[in-house]
Amino acid sequence: PTHMWISTWRGGIGSIHKKTFEIRVYNKDNSSLVSNGIKSIAWYAPDTLVIGNHGEGLQFFNTKTNTCITDFSITYSSYFPEEQKYITHVVVDSKKNIWVATIRNLYCVTGKKVKDVLESDIFSHPQNPLFVSSISFDKAGFIIAATNKGVFRINIQTFEVQTILET
Repeated sequence: PTHMWISTWRGGIGSIHKKTFEIRVYNKDNSSLVSNGIKSIAWYAPDTLVIGNHGEGLQFFNTKTNTCITDFSITYSSYFPEEQKYITHVVVDSKKNIWVATIRNLYCVTGKKVKDVLESDIFSHPQNPLFVSSISFDKAGFIIAATNKGVFRINIQTFEVQTILET
């Protein structure tokens, strides 16, 4: 790509041309972004970013046309609290699954369906629900999820969860 893309907490997303350093900003006022509170972005395809909005869920953004892709829809599970729209981090694996860390859970969008990966224990501990602060891949391609309850390693094929550290 000729541009580097960044997310901002209050200003939408930005594009920086790698040679000229020209900066362009896309936000709620000048594009079809639903929020300026962008916590995380990740490449979904060569010309498509997946955007994690804080409070508004996921969006796709075409970097060629600089517009949001509006025909994207997800089938959420029956248990999908509003807090899961508060996204802290997104990553995309080699199979184009979108892994989404939220203030309530970690879920994975496979195809257009949502799979809860780290179940929230809100009913057992309503004052201390699961908060996923960040996710990344390890060298073997597993997801590493850092949470307020510990650090977990997730197999992206089977969704098996291994506890690395409990807090």
